[in-house]
Parts: sequence; structure tokens; C-alpha cells
Amino acid sequence: SEFDRFELSGLKVDSVIDYDKDRNTLSATAEYGADSLVAGTEKIGRIFARFQVKELDAGRYEQFMRLYMETTRELLAQIAAAKDDPQKMREIVDRQIAGMGFQLVAAGEKLLTEGLELQLSGLHLQLPAGELNGDVLIRLKKDMTFAQFIPVANQPELALEIFELKTAISLPERLVGEVPALLLPIHPGMQTGLFLKDDDILRHTAETIEGKLFLNGREVLWQ
Repeated sequence: SEFDRFELSGLKVDSVIDYDKDRNTLSATAEYGADSLVAGTEKIGRIFARFQVKELDAGRYEQFMRLYMETTRELLAQIAAAKDDPQKMREIVDRQIAGMGFQLVAAGEKLLTEGLELQLSGLHLQLPAGELNGDVLIRLKKDMTFAQFIPVANQPELALEIFELKTAISLPERLVGEVPALLLPIHPGMQTGLFLKDDDILRHTAETIEGKLFLNGREVLWQ
């Protein structure tokens, strides 16, 4: 039926990985594009996004992948051995998945090193409601653990000691509908909402400059 229709045309995928021997770091870029995507009665056109990871510690990444491969291989071997015992298989999966999660989280946080940069750039979607565009860059200013991120939830200004940030997003207002919270300050120090309205387009920019956060061109005042 028309609602079951799914078509993807003009798909383009490209990826590059660079290794800096002197710094022992990896950088990876992946680009995805398509002429159109049709799902049911909805059509998205002119699709593009570029994902980049820079300054990833190659040694720690190798350790993470080695652990991932070893734990995955062990899990699959145990599942294969218990294939005739569904109850035992469930117990293995429940126990091993939990154990894998803790090990991979512990290994994964070692990748959070100073200078690590994550970037989404050139995002573009032609939606029925209009165009969506976006660029997001986040860079770590120091080595981190997951636990060190927890205080940011109650004290968002602490993020300025952790991240460098630069974002730019625009989208049609019709895509989100009437959402006043997007246009109103949600923190006493904000001088604008997360987005500004420009006719029927919602626009957002944010950037950290010399330890300060500027939202839509206005400094966020934390105190």
C-alpha cells in the first residue's frame, strides 16, 4: 500500500580515516547523502550529513576495540554452547550483557581525552515543512570521566570548563509547531530562548568564546 512504501534513491556514502603517527591520534570522517527518501506518504529530499571525530587517542581506541572484540567473541561462544537450553541462554545473555556494559563503559571513558572533537557538519534535509540545516562542534578542553559530567546537570555553567562548543541550526517552525519553550529563556542567565524566530524559520546559534557562552549572539550570564 501507499503507506508501506519505502524508497531511498541516490545514496552516497564516503569515509576516510587518518592516522597521525607523531601524535598517535586518529581522525575519521563519514559522509552520507541521498537524493530522496520516501517513507509512506512523506518525502525527504537533498539529504546530507558529515560526521567527524578528531584527535582520538589511537592507543586507547585500540584497547577499547580489543576489549569489545574479546567480550563479544566470549558472549557468542557461550550463547552457541547453550543453544539447546533456552533458560541457560537467557541467563548468559542477561549476565554477560550487564558485564560487557560495565567493561565497555570503563574502557570507553578513557577515550574522553583533551582535544577530542566531535562534529556534525553540513546537515541538510529538505522536509515537507521546509529545510532543516545544522552544524554542531564539541571539543573537550580536558581529560574527563563520565562521573565528572554529573555535576553539570545542576550547574550547567561548569560545562564551560569542559567543552568548547559551536552550533548553528535552522528549521521550519511548522516542523515543531507551537512550542513557546523554544523561544523563551529557560535559565535566568539566558537573554534569549534557545531559538529566535525569523518569519516562519527558527534559528539557533551558540558558541563558547574565552570561557563564555554566547547564545544567539547574547552572552549567557550565569550569576
